[in-house]
Amino acid sequence: MSDQNAKKLNQLLNWLPDDAVVDAATLEERGYASNLRTKYLHSNWLSSPVRSVFMRPGSKLTWQSVVYSLQTLMSKDILVGGRTALELKGYSHYLEFSGERTITLHADTPLPTWLTKLPGLNVRFEARRPDRLFGSGNVETVCLAYRAVQKMGGASLDVEAFEWGRPGQAILISTLERAVLELLETLPDGDSFHQVDLVFEGLSSLRPRRMQSLLEFCKSKKTARLFFFFARRHQHGWLKYLDETKVDFGHGKRSIVSGGTLDPRYHITVPSELMEQGTQ
Repeated sequence: MSDQNAKKLNQLLNWLPDDAVVDAATLEERGYASNLRTKYLHSNWLSSPVRSVFMRPGSKLTWQSVVYSLQTLMSKDILVGGRTALELKGYSHYLEFSGERTITLHADTPLPTWLTKLPGLNVRFEARRPDRLFGSGNVETVCLAYRAVQKMGGASLDVEAFEWGRPGQAILISTLERAVLELLETLPDGDSFHQVDLVFEGLSSLRPRRMQSLLEFCKSKKTARLFFFFARRHQHGWLKYLDETKVDFGHGKRSIVSGGTLDPRYHITVPSELMEQGTQ
């Protein structure tokens, strides 16, 4: 191997962590053409778990390392959100698991098709778009804003880093406040009302200024109404700092669950047992 080729290989191995994956398009952009990738495969410098995806031989992938690869190595604007973000923040004991674990990823565009074909992860990736909740193109916007405020030492309303492996290796996830709205947006098809109610019971550390800003920006009238319904049920200290008059609830009644009871304040149907337990 020539000195130039050896240098190029070393650059790749220094850049590619041993628990990460990278797609062919990204390697092509970095100057590793198809013939060179094939050579690395034949020489056992790289392996290919699925077509057009590469990693170091013997790497043990996790869902976190795959998300890290998408966000950091392949520069894709993807957020770990909703239920999964809440699990990472310590709310997993409120959220029941049944069968294969689901990892919720929010993105403006479809996830790569190879993501579901990676072996050995034992998870299912669920793709969700932000359109109904925050509008088209929102994930790219908030990821750009996050990087900008990070450079200035600030904090983002929507995004934060979560370290999961070696020091400095982090994935981008939704903030607590955004993740709560993402979870509510899935009702009644996602988690149960009972599970969401338990999450709200433990939401004592929610930050009202951030929550207010996100609620004012929220485009889902159903989600905004549900948020305040659950918030009033549990009466955490932050509730008194939220201003409902600045939130767009829309007009008319919203049937969220069939056979439920209409909440007279927010005009949404919710499971009857929640109304029987009462709101304040």
